[in-house]
Amino acid sequence: MDMIICKLTDRFYQNADATYSLYKARANGPKFFTAVFEGKNAPAPRKTVELTLFGAWEKHPKYGKQFKIERIEPFKKTSLDEAKQRRQATRALGDTGEQVA
Repeated sequence: MDMIICKLTDRFYQNADATYSLYKARANGPKFFTAVFEGKNAPAPRKTVELTLFGAWEKHPKYGKQFKIERIEPFKKTSLDEAKQRRQATRALGDTGEQVA
């Protein structure tokens, strides 16, 4: 499963019963991609709200590469204090003796 932090900037298609939606999404910088949401309770597009999308990249035969959303969560930024605590906890582990390639 892939994870992308992005903004759903525009919903450019939704079927009649609102169970299939296509979004213009923006990750980091000026790059846009198409995100696909299937199911009830499709999120409203918001240009200023960052979300964490979980899902997989798929290739549509006509429209190309799209990200199929399986789960959406609000993006939670890490505070400076929380980042310091994580770094201290990592340092406290010390050398575990494992080799990382």
